[in-house]
Formats: sequence, structure tokens, C-alpha cells
Amino acid sequence: MMKYIMVNQKKQPFIRQFIYVILIPFKALVKCNRSCCLLLLVFAIACNTLDKYSMNDAHTDRRVVLEDINTLPVAHMVSQVRSKQLSIRDIQNKLLALIKKKLEEKTKDHNGETVVQLIINGLKDHCHTSQAINNYLKTVHVEQIGFPVKSNKTYLQLSMALDWVQSQKEVFIANLQQDKLYHNLSNFVPVDGLPILQSPSDSVFWGNENPSVTTAMLISIAATLGIKPDPINIPAAATVYHFFDRGFQFPHNLVPDSYPFASQRTMILIGDYQYGGQRRWYASDSSSYSSPDLEDQLLLGPEDCSSAVGKATYCTTGQVNDLNTNQIIKSYDDKNNVYHYGPVTHLIKGNISDQQLRLIQPGDIYVVKGHTAIIGTKPDHEGNVVTLQFNRAIDTNQGKLSGGGLFPYNLCEPKAQDTYFLRKALPWKESVSLSAFLTKTQEKYEKIFPNGPTDKLGDCRIFYK
Repeated sequence: MMKYIMVNQKKQPFIRQFIYVILIPFKALVKCNRSCCLLLLVFAIACNTLDKYSMNDAHTDRRVVLEDINTLPVAHMVSQVRSKQLSIRDIQNKLLALIKKKLEEKTKDHNGETVVQLIINGLKDHCHTSQAINNYLKTVHVEQIGFPVKSNKTYLQLSMALDWVQSQKEVFIANLQQDKLYHNLSNFVPVDGLPILQSPSDSVFWGNENPSVTTAMLISIAATLGIKPDPINIPAAATVYHFFDRGFQFPHNLVPDSYPFASQRTMILIGDYQYGGQRRWYASDSSSYSSPDLEDQLLLGPEDCSSAVGKATYCTTGQVNDLNTNQIIKSYDDKNNVYHYGPVTHLIKGNISDQQLRLIQPGDIYVVKGHTAIIGTKPDHEGNVVTLQFNRAIDTNQGKLSGGGLFPYNLCEPKAQDTYFLRKALPWKESVSLSAFLTKTQEKYEKIFPNGPTDKLGDCRIFYK
């Protein structure tokens, strides 16, 4: 099961402790006393004002702990998240090693300030080209290029990388030599936990924009320094996308040879989340609809929310290609739906009863219009539940998230739209601890990729089958 563990209880402001420990238990005694009620209100407002940072950043107050895995959908989602996380780490470390070696050569003949300015100029050029490409893409219909390309975040990722390098100046090279990446963080992967989406990006590497911005930054620096890594073998960290219309190509003068994120016929998109997932493969190969085992999908390729859920619920390749949140919602009332999903319960704008809470189980599908996830824990008595999902929102001022990981919801909170829960009957022999499962996943990953990750076809069930 998953549970919330409060980790900063001792750091709570005194006023907040006073409200909850002393005043709240006696609120019945002051119900008729207006002055006391007013005093209580003043204290509550003061508490919220002084403690606004902990209220606004819930993930600094608690850790989400997944202790056991006891359903196939949860096992599959954990495998998807961890295998891509390991691949991103390995690709970044490979790029970083090449860059560090090149920087040693450069700094022998040039001072650090000159080399950093070279890197900054390269990022500026790449930002300029990326922005020009996006402006051109606004004139192109999505059916020509595909949803992932249309919704790419390359310019945003490069802009954040540029701002960071400019803020660091000469210290940037010294930090890279110490394996400090974007926000001066390490891409270390904890052996016993998964990323928590929307983790604070200034202190936690995973679960936010840091991984994708780091990859974009490293690819840009490598290109500027004359390093030419194989663009095909960067799975999970980035993906080469062909356009849906194989006859479509960019104007020759739009993409200079020095730009590492696109050619006339392809774009390299950064991150293990891409809107549309890997559905691009079906633009010219309809035979893949008959594949039951997702053998023509990249094992470490990118996902969106619904493609990840489709794979976690053992849908066929063709079903994953067609699956979206609208189709999942329609399946709730369709007993003969092709996905074999069955209804569990339906919440009307957040209204939920205790009986409904008891119906929801780990492995169930959570879906609202526009987003879906896999339930990872049975809801507690307050409606708190934790999901496993793929998501992306890096163009916000606060609470950035990207990639796969854990994300908590409170099912009792009022919502603007309905929430549906569905279930697919899949066998599972026995419960296994998260730490044991992650250890086995990493062992299998290292066995499959002894020399580092490559673009291998397959499905993540290979990590636990």
C-alpha cells in the first residue's frame, strides 16, 4: 500500500501547532461565543499567512511511499517509470563524460569565461532556430507533422538552460566537472523510490523540468563543442520523430547544419513524455494494428498519459494507438468495449461517498477528461490516493512536472468535472515490496543494456515477466 508520511512536523510554525493542538478540540465550547470565534478566525488567518509556503508546496511536507506492488497495472507503470529514468540518467552521464573531456581540452587554450561564452552563444543560436521552427510549425497542419512535433517544448527547454548557464557564468564549468547539472543537482536515481511529480526543481532532480532541460542543455553544449553523439541512441532522454507525412520537410534554410535538434525531415524531442506518445509509428504501417505484444514500440520510448495506461492494462498495439481519455470514459458505460475495462465508480464533480471510496483499488484506472492515470493505493478515509502517471506541464511559473512518476490526489475535493474509475481483470500471483521490485527491474535493465541503453523494440513487462 501507499501512505503519506509527514516529514516536517517539527518545523511547523508555533501558531499552526497551537491552532490544531489547542484550539480545534475546544471549538464546540466556543460555538456560541462570538469573541472567541473571532479570535479563532484571527489565529487561523495568521497561521495561513505565516505558513503559506508549506501550504503551497505540499511535496516539501510529505513523502509518498509505495511499499507494495500487488497488481499488474501498478507493476507495469513502475517498470515504465524506472526503466526510462535509468535510461535518462545513463544517456546524460554519457554526454556529460564527453563534454567534460572536451572542456579539459578547451580550457587549456582558453580561459573559463571564454568557453562559457561559447556555450552561451551556442544556446542562443539553438534557441533562435527553435523559435523559428515553432513559428513555421504554426502554419503547418498537425496531420502533416504529428502531435508530438506540433506540441514540442524544445524552445522552452533551451531557454531555461540558457538562463541557467548565464546565471552561473564561469562557475558553470566547475560545476559540470563535479557532475552538477541543471540547478546544480545530480541525476542520481534512488534505489528505493520513484519520482514524485511536481517535486521542487531547485532541490529535487526528478519529477519536474530538470531531466528534460538537462538533456537539452547537454545536447546543445555537445554540438557547440563539436561532439557528435549518435542521435538514434538516446532513448527516453530524447526521441527522433519522423513527420506523419513522410513527404513533408522543412525549408532548407530553416534548419542550419549546426542545429542538433532537427533535420529537414525529423525533429529530436526531449523527454520521456511526449504528447501522442509513439503513435507516430502507425502513420505508414497499418499492419502494426494486429500486433498483440507491442513489439513494434520502443521499449524506452516516450509516452503520454493514455498510452502509458493502455500499456499498463495490457492493451494491444492497435488499442494503445486508438486509446485516449474520451475512449476510456466511453468504455465506462460500454460493457462490450474492446479494452475489456469494467466500471468501478463514477464521481460527479468530486462528490464521493464512503461506499465509493471503498470500491477503488490499486490498479484501477483514474480518468477525467484530458488526463488518466493508474491508481497506486487504496484511498484512505479522507480520500487521499496516489497515482502512477505520465504527464507534462513545464510552461507554468510554479509546480512544473514532466515525465513518469507518482502524483497524489484528494478524491473528496470539489472538482469542475466528473471522475471515472475503471478496472481490467488481470491476474497477479502475490504482493512484492517496491524495493525488491525496483532492484529486479534495475538488474534486468542492466542485463538487457550492458553497454548502455539503445533503441530496442518491446514492452516494459520484460522487466518483470
